[in-house]
Amino acid sequence: MRKLATLLLFVLACEPNGTVETPLPRKEPKTQQELIVAMSDEIRRFGFSVDLAKLLMENREPAAMREVAENYVTITRKTTSFEAIAALRRALEIPPLTNGKGLREGVVQMLATSMLVGFIHDRDIVVFNTATYQPGGPLEHALARALMFAYIDQRLGGLAASVFDAQSTSDVALVRQCLAEGFATYVADTIHASRRGKDTATPTDVAAALLGTNANVPCAPGTAYVAGIHATGGWQAVVAAFGASPTSTEQLLHPKKLEKDFPIHLELPFWPQHAGDAEPIHDDVMGELAIERILRERGYDDETASKAAAGWDGDRLGLWRVPSGDSVLVWRSVWDREEDAEQFAAAIAPFEKNDGHGFRIVRRGRMVDAVSAESEDLAVKWYTTLQDSLDNLAIEPSDAASTREVEAETPPRPR
Repeated sequence: MRKLATLLLFVLACEPNGTVETPLPRKEPKTQQELIVAMSDEIRRFGFSVDLAKLLMENREPAAMREVAENYVTITRKTTSFEAIAALRRALEIPPLTNGKGLREGVVQMLATSMLVGFIHDRDIVVFNTATYQPGGPLEHALARALMFAYIDQRLGGLAASVFDAQSTSDVALVRQCLAEGFATYVADTIHASRRGKDTATPTDVAAALLGTNANVPCAPGTAYVAGIHATGGWQAVVAAFGASPTSTEQLLHPKKLEKDFPIHLELPFWPQHAGDAEPIHDDVMGELAIERILRERGYDDETASKAAAGWDGDRLGLWRVPSGDSVLVWRSVWDREEDAEQFAAAIAPFEKNDGHGFRIVRRGRMVDAVSAESEDLAVKWYTTLQDSLDNLAIEPSDAASTREVEAETPPRPR
């Protein structure tokens, strides 16, 4: 491990000034330390100074990249959320079927093997994967992202604080994660473009192997959102976005819905008293982006998945465990229009009879209730409880109008 301060370089903090300095003639770095210094200079041209004196650097074998991935997963997902997503995947018949522990392990392994350069926020370490250390565009792009995560950690209140909140839902956490990832990625994209004589950056394509709901990495909508903010307000507006982020991934995906289409807050009723004992495991909001991604994992094409998720107006996912060890999953969602609710209900309906964990679904107007339970009797008890807890949902005509506009747009690329 090497302390970057040994390079006798201390980069002074500066705020984004909306201008980009003219790059000096480039000298090819010969060492990793020189590469870090050169990349931090590139980043500083945009007004983002990373204090290299506070960073350490390490080279690690592929197996040792696991700590970097673990560090990232820990600040982006609650532990119990993996159990809920594993149960959701089982209800939707998405292979491979596993429990929350196995799902989390798969995510960590996937991230560790695909990471060229990483940043461990709580130890201030930039880590290079020795198996993939080949100077060039991909490595420099990954390093720029890692250094921007260090900038967020040093200058914007901490990387973990920018993404993780113990009280936040998965949808809110995903907004913050996508904003941080989008910021880091778009700066890296811009550097990549400027080196090739281009004035504007083309957002990085998403690797197909990383499109799963499990990881949500990388976040292409976050990069597109940051690019849009930068185009209209410059880098200062991008930094300001961290203090005024979208309220949901719906607004992140569809900026036209900002300040207009706010989600309805839903709460699930308590576990039915006449249904026996149960242990509450997880309570969450999935949001449009996670729904769209998990429908892609279920096998739907991009257009079908995005249309089935569009029109989201709020949801609540609850997971319980009964004494037998079986899990019970209850998912209530509300949609802008009845046709949106119908599309979603059809998209999560069982493909075929399974082991009893497929969703039993009831649509009531704009609301969809889905229950996954091995016991038919328990499912009926939950339907009765959900029916008794129905609220009158206010209809906002502008929400439906904005959703019609979204569905009329060109189907998105995978995100």
